[in-house]
Amino acid sequence: LDNIDNLAEIMKASLRITNKETKISYNKVLVKADLQIKLLYLTEDNRINSIEGNIPVMGFIDMQNINEDNICNVKYEIKNLILKPNSIEEHSIYVEAEIQVYCEALENRELDIIQDLYSPTKNLNFSKKRIKTINKKESMQNVCNIREKQIIDEIGDNKIYDVEVNPIITNQNVLTDRIVYEGELGLSLVFSSDLDGIETKSMTIPFTFNMDFPGVNSEANIDTLIEITNQNFIVMPDKSLDIKVDLQFTSTLSQSTNINIIDNIEENNKELNKERYSMVIYFVKPNDTLWKIAKRFGSTVDDIAKVNDITDTDNIQIEQQLFIPRYHE
Repeated sequence: LDNIDNLAEIMKASLRITNKETKISYNKVLVKADLQIKLLYLTEDNRINSIEGNIPVMGFIDMQNINEDNICNVKYEIKNLILKPNSIEEHSIYVEAEIQVYCEALENRELDIIQDLYSPTKNLNFSKKRIKTINKKESMQNVCNIREKQIIDEIGDNKIYDVEVNPIITNQNVLTDRIVYEGELGLSLVFSSDLDGIETKSMTIPFTFNMDFPGVNSEANIDTLIEITNQNFIVMPDKSLDIKVDLQFTSTLSQSTNINIIDNIEENNKELNKERYSMVIYFVKPNDTLWKIAKRFGSTVDDIAKVNDITDTDNIQIEQQLFIPRYHE
């Protein structure tokens, strides 16, 4: 504190975590940030003052099998805080903070999943179960700069001690390759009064923010996190309040898909005789695939492709005539 300030009481503490960084190495996650603290305090001679400071935060999180190719989501939470006069050094405040860091690691992986099966030579019974999967997840960051000038009669040219900022999203409209946010910036101001005391005032500033996000569309699930990266409030000579607030938007896109996978397979002892078969003429219908056709007639994709001289088994045309080798019991 200032050398002339003898601390009488801490009136208010504002804390936020800024400048977050994450680095991944094998089996470890390095997290770095700054704990930004702003204190409003009363001196023994009945003056009000404020002070700001940054405390660096750094630590390692052990996480088995994590590597640089993983997607890492880190969240911070201030759990406990101790503020008191420093018994070792005069004109200073002792700060002790406990910060909990939660880390979630995601991995992009291609998996071969059996969703359907049949056999032209064996009788198989199987059951399916329905699972929900995330088939796409990615994040985008951008900064919304809010610049306003407000005439607040109550403040005039008095000193502003503290401003608490609270951004809220009131509406989120997801378009093609773009997200439109509508919100309000809530401000709680603490300032000096003409009667040598303090006063408070609350106000809201509406804002609209357009965020480019290639690949996003109206069917995507969007989670949005807002962090205040910078804030500055100055009373100008014309007694207007100059407001500068930077909000960092972190939007995470995820798309879910429900799929059926094979849960249990039982084989009957009764076998099919592949030596007895007939030939069926079939005309391709909409949404047909060689797999569906082969399963329907108890044939195989390879046999149908061979009989019909098909080189690309993923490319068949509606009304195309196919000869189907059909096997019987």
